[in-house]
Amino acid sequence: MYLVLRRRRFLCKECGKTFSEPAPGIRPWARMTDRAQAQLLADLAHSSFSAVARRRGTSYSAIRRVLETQVPLAPDPRPMLPPEGGISLGIDEHSFRGNNLVVTVTCLRPVRMLLAILPDDRLRTLRAYLKSLPREFKDRVEEVCIDMKEGYRKLIREVLPGARVVVDKFHVIQDANRRVDEARRIEQQVQREAGKRGLGVAIPKWPLLKNRERLTAKQEQVLDRVLRSYPNLAAFYRLKEDLRAVYASPGPQEAADRLSRAIMNAEAGEDAELRRWSRTLRHWRAEILAYFHRRTTNGFVEGLHTKIKLLKRASYGFRNVGVYVRRLLLACLPTILTPLAPHLLT
Repeated sequence: MYLVLRRRRFLCKECGKTFSEPAPGIRPWARMTDRAQAQLLADLAHSSFSAVARRRGTSYSAIRRVLETQVPLAPDPRPMLPPEGGISLGIDEHSFRGNNLVVTVTCLRPVRMLLAILPDDRLRTLRAYLKSLPREFKDRVEEVCIDMKEGYRKLIREVLPGARVVVDKFHVIQDANRRVDEARRIEQQVQREAGKRGLGVAIPKWPLLKNRERLTAKQEQVLDRVLRSYPNLAAFYRLKEDLRAVYASPGPQEAADRLSRAIMNAEAGEDAELRRWSRTLRHWRAEILAYFHRRTTNGFVEGLHTKIKLLKRASYGFRNVGVYVRRLLLACLPTILTPLAPHLLT
C-alpha cells in the first residue's frame, strides 16, 4: 500500500515567500517517519537486527542508520535521576569480543540504571567520560564502587576527589577463591612431581571454594583431610574464610578488627605468595572497610552483565563497538525513545 501525501503550498503576504505545510512526524527529505524509526528501535531493544529486518521489511543498514542517528553514545544522566540527593556509581568491565574489554558505568543509588558503556578499558577513555559529566552531577557523587585496580582508584581520586572509593566485596571474595585455587594447583603439582600419593594426586577443588556452611557432611570430611595434609594450603583457606567473616561483621569496628587480625596472621605465614596477598589487603584496607558505610556493591552491575551476555547471544555477536554500545543502551535505557515517540512508553 502506498500513501501519497500532497502538502499544501502557502504564500506569505508580508515577505512574498512561499512555504509548504509541515507534516507532523515527517522530517524534510526523510524516507522514514519518526514513528517508524521509534518502532524499529522498540523492536530492536528486544530482538536482533536480522529479526527486525525480516519483521519490518527493511535492511540492516537502514536499522543501523536509525540506531546511530537516534541513540547517543553517552546520554545525559541528569534527566533520568532525581534532582537532589547523593549518587553512588559502579565501574566494572565486561568482554566485548574475546579479550577486548569495555567499561560499564552504572548508577547504584538513588536509582539503579546504566549510564554508559565505554568503547574500551583504557584509563584515558574513562577519564574523558568522567570529566565530561556535568559539574552538578559530579558534585553529587558520594562513592564509587570498583574492583581492586590501582589505576581506577587513582583516577577517581583525581577526577572525583570528594567521592569515597569502595572495593566491591564480590570481587574481593572472587580474588580470594582464585588465590586459594592457585595454591591448590601448585600444591597438587608439587605432590605430583614428588611422587607422593597420600590423598591422591588430585586435590579436591570445590570443598575449598564452597562456603563452609553449605558443605555436605562428606565434603566437610574431605575438607578436613585436605587441610590436615597440606598446611600451606590451609593457610590460604583460613585467610579466605577470614575475609568472609569480615563481610559478615555486624558493624564497621568489628569488621576493622577482624580484617587487621586476618592481615597480621597472613603476614606471619611462611608462604611468599600468602604474604604478598596480605600486603595487597593492607594496601586496600580503607577501601574494603568503606563497604560498611552503605554496604554498596556492584551486584547490580554483575546482573547487568548477565543481561548483556544474553543480548549478545541473541544478536549472534557484534563487530562494531559503536553499534554494540548503542544497542545495549537501547535495551537497558528505554527512556531514550521518549523524545522520538512518547506514546510508546504510555
